Amino acid sequence: MTGELDMLTAPELRHAVAEQISAASLVVLDLDGVRFLGTSGLAALIELREQAHRAGVELRLACTERRVLRPIGIAGLHHLFDIHDDVQAALDS
Repeated sequence: MTGELDMLTAPELRHAVAEQISAASLVVLDLDGVRFLGTSGLAALIELREQAHRAGVELRLACTERRVLRPIGIAGLHHLFDIHDDVQAALDS
């Protein structure tokens, strides 16, 4: 993913990832290209995590960028997500 993850783009993310969840056993979201993570983006990630959990699909995040990890941490959401340094580490886990 690239760009901003906010109230304008969160619905697109939900739609795109929801399609992947229905056809996969593992979904990895690469968030290193995200320049801004707003509250709507955080809400979308939580919703996708819950949807994946209900479907029996693992959802993992790949990210080392402070601009993404900091909002997740401030919101106290680290414990909800399986976060890895990069996509390959998320796939290998």
